[in-house]
Amino acid sequence: LYILIISIAVYYLRKQMKTRQEEKNAVRIATLEKEKLEELDKEKFNFFTTMSHELKTPLSLIIAPLKTIAANNLDETSKRGLDIALNNSYKMKLLIDELMTFNKLTDNTFPLYLQKGNPMSFIKKLTRAHALSAHEKQLKLFVECVDDDEEVWFSPNYVERILNNLISNAFKF
Repeated sequence: LYILIISIAVYYLRKQMKTRQEEKNAVRIATLEKEKLEELDKEKFNFFTTMSHELKTPLSLIIAPLKTIAANNLDETSKRGLDIALNNSYKMKLLIDELMTFNKLTDNTFPLYLQKGNPMSFIKKLTRAHALSAHEKQLKLFVECVDDDEEVWFSPNYVERILNNLISNAFKF
């Protein structure tokens, strides 16, 4: 009888130890998987940051001569084609800037820069930059706001990002 009781106790003890060991292994595996995912996210982040910087330089080298050509007197067809090329180059630059901003936000290095100014005139100026794109898509783009020339503190970077995102999303749909 004692041998049976001791055998049952040993059996349950070994079963309990095995269960604990399996739980420890499951925790280790979960921790390793989490670390791998974090490392993969970090690698993706580094890749996008590097690619953003790498794309920006050749794009600037494309935009500069296009601006120089645009300063010349061109026939209407050439001017229209050049405007489309410049507009799309600026769109690509905005997308790259958004990617870089996202990376900065993710990395908590995006500066909050405030300036005193008229946000309404700033918004109107930003909206005018999208006028050609709206015209190409046969859309009407206009800004209706009360502009009383009041100056307030605002973040041009954030306003520009938000407005560009809103307008580009509106153009998509």
